[in-house]
Amino acid sequence: MTLGENIINNKITKTNLEKALRDLDANFTQVARRLKVSRQAVYDAVKRYEMQAVVDECREEMVDIAENALHNLVRNEHASAIMFYLRTMGKGRGYVERQETTGADGEAIKIQSIDTPPRATNIEDWVSTKNRMRELIDDE
Repeated sequence: MTLGENIINNKITKTNLEKALRDLDANFTQVARRLKVSRQAVYDAVKRYEMQAVVDECREEMVDIAENALHNLVRNEHASAIMFYLRTMGKGRGYVERQETTGADGEAIKIQSIDTPPRATNIEDWVSTKNRMRELIDDE
């Protein structure tokens, strides 16, 4: 008997639901497509048949697969995978991303505002503007 034969009038059996969940890693959209029902029908059937444990098991397995793929990328020196791994798993060693909310030695952040002339339209104006900017910064 095929999965299609198990579905009569859009009714999902416990057997075909569990098989589809396991085959498709609990991807509800794919399960719904296979069973030719709506995603909501899949959610309802999971609840009705008390199959949340199957869903959780499938999703945990996918986390394991993702972690393995990440480990392989790190071993192959993939830069963004290395950075992600250090940000998430290297916290105990001090690899922490954070936003600084204070200045040096915990003091207030100092903000300096400089009024600048309009953008230069030729090289002479650019040099002149650059020199004025240097003077303004040096005066501070």
